[in-house]
Amino acid sequence: MNAKLLVEPIQIFNRLHDVFGVTREQLIEVVEQGVSGRNECTRHHPSSMAGTRCWGDSTRALRDLFVSLGSGWRSDNTDNIPSVVSRERRIKIAVQNTDSGTGLAWGHPQPINDKGDGAKRAAFPNERGFQEMLESTLNAITPGSEGFWYLCIFCGSDMVRAEMLCPILGDDGSFKGFHERIALITDADDNGGFRLRRDIPEIPDGDAGFEISVTRKQST
Repeated sequence: MNAKLLVEPIQIFNRLHDVFGVTREQLIEVVEQGVSGRNECTRHHPSSMAGTRCWGDSTRALRDLFVSLGSGWRSDNTDNIPSVVSRERRIKIAVQNTDSGTGLAWGHPQPINDKGDGAKRAAFPNERGFQEMLESTLNAITPGSEGFWYLCIFCGSDMVRAEMLCPILGDDGSFKGFHERIALITDADDNGGFRLRRDIPEIPDGDAGFEISVTRKQST
């Protein structure tokens, strides 16, 4: 099952509101927090630090956003997966760094790091009701509207793309298919978003200087 990426602005607005109770702009701010953390890394940091900062800072911002809503969302660390969960909505959300297929209508996003058993136990209910998730209150997961979602972020050389994704996991932890994909930042000029602009040239002892440039869609 491979759901198409939802890209129409009004459909995105309605779906994000119905499923999560947030807006596209709010989720883009979460992504921006992760990218800002990533951009603080230099060539002298460990090579994995940029991805770790993006994931960690986005996770913190995700929790700040949802927990502050005051509508039953709370932080969760089941199976050592940092996330937010809503019993009322029967949904769990975590952040995942993903590859260049992210945010593309024809793409097939994949996690950059393989999933562990904990992630499989959490996401398999999207496909076949595999054991309990989030205690006994989140059984009988239905595709799309209920289950385990990821805020997926791709950071390329000069472009960031992101989407909300409800996956079907393969036995190896890859995204075998998708119940639902909702665009946040795509490669389409009229969808808004932001790019990474390299303002400081790469030199042996210099920093990889990046600055976020935010471009919003103009009202018509």
